[in-house]
Amino acid sequence: MDGPEGVDEHAAMGLASAMAATHVRRRNQREVIFICVARGAPACNGGCCVEIARDILPHERFARSRYNRGMYRKHLAPCVLLLASAACSSTSNDPEPVTISFAPLVAGSQFSCSATYTGIGTSKTSFQPLDFRMYVTDVALVRSDGVEVPVTLDADGVWQRGKFALLDFEDASGTCVGGSKETNLTVRGKAPPGTYAGVAFTVGIPEEENHLDAATAPAPLNAPGMSWSWSGGYKYVRIDVQTPKNKGYYLHLGATNCTGSVSKGFTCAAGNRPRVKLDGFDLRQGKVALDLADLWANQDLDAQIDGKTDQVPGCMAFPGDPECPSVFTKLGLNIDGSALPTQSLFKAAAR
Repeated sequence: MDGPEGVDEHAAMGLASAMAATHVRRRNQREVIFICVARGAPACNGGCCVEIARDILPHERFARSRYNRGMYRKHLAPCVLLLASAACSSTSNDPEPVTISFAPLVAGSQFSCSATYTGIGTSKTSFQPLDFRMYVTDVALVRSDGVEVPVTLDADGVWQRGKFALLDFEDASGTCVGGSKETNLTVRGKAPPGTYAGVAFTVGIPEEENHLDAATAPAPLNAPGMSWSWSGGYKYVRIDVQTPKNKGYYLHLGATNCTGSVSKGFTCAAGNRPRVKLDGFDLRQGKVALDLADLWANQDLDAQIDGKTDQVPGCMAFPGDPECPSVFTKLGLNIDGSALPTQSLFKAAAR
């Protein structure tokens, strides 16, 4: 015998038995039937219940509840089937876990503190790593229509807090003697379920937290070596290497030309927070790659400073630094800190 929409009654009863729990409660002359479609039923992620109330007929008042439960399960099986179908086809809006992986590279090879990399920059020099860390904030997934959906980061008390996270690519091995053994190559959080075609994030720390005292600030803002001062704020990116001719060659990116005080607050002429947006990013199988050989492709890492126009080997983010324009362009920034239309350092890649 077929039920509604051609549903086979026996199949429906089987589904009712497997997927539903029926509870009958009697009070006075009323009877309430609860039918619950179980969570975790086959092909079903959610669960839901229906409640039906009716008057008890005189001849039913002394009927055994076990008999009644069987009858209700039989006659209401099509209802259960439709209820299960609705539960299975509905989409939960509960946030889902998200993990965004980052891949530090040098000329396409995985970054390692124990490696020596050759053929770098205009002079084709070599370098050994000393440090490689960076902050990211305002992480979002990008829908196909370009709308950014924020990722709520998991506060873990070490790497992530609020809207920002610290990525740490060094592991204190090899020449990275001043670092820590712990590394962090992922950003973790939650986002609404959906189909996403890209990822976006800002390199840096939010302005409202950029001038905290790093000595007393909570993790990850207390990371050693990742701040300049109260007025200067944090180093959004710290990349230190050594070359045959320079014991230190640097990229330290942060806000510059800052004025103010702890009591009144600070204002910076150049925020230097590039916004990165990557299309074609596969959330399940993709990663965000950044390659130091690409970053320094137009730089001479062996160049010697003159102490006048160039005070430090590498780029310290100040407008007058002759080694900053090239790397700023890679990051998607003008030398005054304003945004360029695109950046070329970060790329969507397969894991």
